[in-house]
Amino acid sequence: MDLLLFPTPEWFYRYDMVLEFAFAIVTLFVAYFAFSIYRKTAQRFVLFFGIGFSTISLSYFIKSFFNVQIMYWLEMETNYLIAMITIQELNSFSFFAHIFLFTIGLAFLLFTTFKETRLRLLWFLLLVPLSVIFASVNYMYIFYLISSIYLFFISYHYISVYFIKKNPGQLLVALAFLFLFLGHFHFLIAVNHETFYVFGKILEFLAYCFIVGNFYKVYTK
Repeated sequence: MDLLLFPTPEWFYRYDMVLEFAFAIVTLFVAYFAFSIYRKTAQRFVLFFGIGFSTISLSYFIKSFFNVQIMYWLEMETNYLIAMITIQELNSFSFFAHIFLFTIGLAFLLFTTFKETRLRLLWFLLLVPLSVIFASVNYMYIFYLISSIYLFFISYHYISVYFIKKNPGQLLVALAFLFLFLGHFHFLIAVNHETFYVFGKILEFLAYCFIVGNFYKVYTK
């Protein structure tokens, strides 16, 4: 069955399923370490960081679950038309849920960079992009545009902090969010999407490993 309805190259789909599940596990560890640090320090921005990564982790878990369901329908010997309709429905719901939760997670992460106490800014960062994304016809493109903007400002923040404090841990986090930015931004400019898709996924994986590694170091200290 043709996999062109997915944004994933057909030859990479099984590997993509494994990576999505790995993203879910790694981001869950980031959230765990963030909440553990919050219990020791009571720093509010660490709490929001943990909430942000919890939501991102949930977005990947949901996507992984539906990826398994889609693969099941792909491999079933059943009516082609029924299978295609079911796969399209599962695929649409999977991406809508992922986009919704991932955007919420990014909003929490961007909010932490402002060191703000007023929750009105958080509501703005949550509601405006979600409204724009789901009101758009090309919601996938708008999602990658908004997520790229959010990740750019998050990356800029941590890069600025690194140049001020010269802390290796801050460098890891700065590189991580820079990789995440590049992984999302390439969707907006790639002419040959399949060529750059795998590159973007590898950058995402490295980014999450950098973040969980840095939080583990902080946690053990």
